[in-house]
Amino acid sequence: MGLNMSQLHPAPTTLKGFIGDVVQPMGSMTLPVSVGTDPYLATTMTEFLVVRTQSSYNALIGRPMLNTLKAITSTYHLKMKFSTKAGIGEVHGKQALARECYVQELKRGERDVKMVEM
Repeated sequence: MGLNMSQLHPAPTTLKGFIGDVVQPMGSMTLPVSVGTDPYLATTMTEFLVVRTQSSYNALIGRPMLNTLKAITSTYHLKMKFSTKAGIGEVHGKQALARECYVQELKRGERDVKMVEM
């Protein structure tokens, strides 16, 4: 992700993975996260835990960021709507691209640095 690991802050906590594995974070980092497109753009500062683990995701966002954005999600529709100064913004996913990324990650099978929202 092009981040400087020297900017990490200590994170004295452990994470439990989706399959029950325990992961020790490398540290935490606060970053600006922007969603949407102009003029329906929202930006919020979000604290992430940085972990080295196998995952098909580069980052996981959770309730704190979704609540800050006043976001509504629909996993069925692969869509998220959120409040902006200009009105309601939205982000939508593409099922074929998501599946392709997942398959590529499974083929790689290596452990990379990932970010999980605190």
